Amino acid sequence: MTSNLARRRRCGDLWSAGYVPIIVCARGRGTHESAKERRYAPLILTFPTPTEDDASQEGKFLQLRLAARDYILFATAAECRYHNQILARFLSEQGIPHRWEQAVNLVVDHPELAVIGGGRFRLDVNRELLHVWDDSSVYGRFDSSSLAVQLAAAGPPWNRLALGVG
Repeated sequence: MTSNLARRRRCGDLWSAGYVPIIVCARGRGTHESAKERRYAPLILTFPTPTEDDASQEGKFLQLRLAARDYILFATAAECRYHNQILARFLSEQGIPHRWEQAVNLVVDHPELAVIGGGRFRLDVNRELLHVWDDSSVYGRFDSSSLAVQLAAAGPPWNRLALGVG
């Protein structure tokens, strides 16, 4: 049985031990980006749940574009049950105004924000496998062809994962 710490060292910090989202730039950590690269490189944000066992992570994800930059937002089922909750958390962290109507409808009016779609995911850290499937009832299906490109461009550890699309 692989320890949680050993798994993180091998696979990178896909999910941290804390509750602070991890931001992984397309060029990887510790590299210098030009202004153009910062603007266009995809960012992957995770809304983590600490785990001390070898269980895979499951939840939902969203693809979106904000101000000419692509984002992929992953949230475990324990963190966000619905796709609009993932988006609301992202908007709050970015300081983008939004509001809830009738506790289920997220309303945001930001001209530079476009939600591409969403789905469900299962991350198996031990096997270095990310499986995505399904679609969001609110935002539609994710773009699988751009998802593969975005993960590859995000650099380690995301580019080391085998991607399965169902």
